[in-house]
Amino acid sequence: MVSASMAGLPHSITRSRSGAKGDVLLSRKLRPLEGRLAELEDRLWLRDILGGLGYMIGLTGVVAWASVWRARKKESLTTTPLLRDEGE
Repeated sequence: MVSASMAGLPHSITRSRSGAKGDVLLSRKLRPLEGRLAELEDRLWLRDILGGLGYMIGLTGVVAWASVWRARKKESLTTTPLLRDEGE
């Protein structure tokens, strides 16, 4: 936690109320915000759905690329280059 002197704030601003009383008042004011934040975190957003779809499409693309790469590598190892006649 940052103290008043470290934050560069006067002591009167940071401790305008007595310690325990100020904490109780602050927690009372923050309680509705905590509930609203919990609701927003639990909600499924369109960006979450689109992000999941993009992730799956990306993984599918990587798998497809890897399989094509392996097939081309295997093909190049199994085929022998044509030998040219030295007479030509």
